[in-house]
Amino acid sequence: MKKKIIIGSAVVVLLLLAGVIFWLNYRDEFAVRNLISDTAEWVSAKPRKVAHEGALKHTRAKNFFCDSISVKVVKPEYDFRVDGERMEQFWMLYFRNADEMSVETENVEVEVSGDQADFSFDAQINGSFSNKQVEFSGVYIVRGKAEKIDGNWKISSVVVEPVVK
Repeated sequence: MKKKIIIGSAVVVLLLLAGVIFWLNYRDEFAVRNLISDTAEWVSAKPRKVAHEGALKHTRAKNFFCDSISVKVVKPEYDFRVDGERMEQFWMLYFRNADEMSVETENVEVEVSGDQADFSFDAQINGSFSNKQVEFSGVYIVRGKAEKIDGNWKISSVVVEPVVK
């Protein structure tokens, strides 16, 4: 009986140790995956939104992005850098001009190296801006970089390109 208790305790300790090692090795990867998921949900805008919806949503940009972010969209073609105090202004204009936008992520891949991470994923993006003057519809490949700042992961650059050009 005493032998079974010792063996059982040893198995429990080994399982806990394996769990801690797994958590320490993969917690940053999980954090970046959660950042991607949360950001995709945050950039979504509902069609026919009421006037105040999204009015203060832009103030949460610092939760997702570094102080300076590089964005490149292949089609339609946009290539710009947003930094500092212009960050909230950029996102305020984004939410004001988005007629609707939905982003669904799949096949997320993350590679963490210290306080830097590279990520890529497939995104089903559907939506339009400024009364349908700019439209997105289809599958896009999103690649980017994230940085760990004060213990939190934030996106520092993004490249979005359609799967079929």
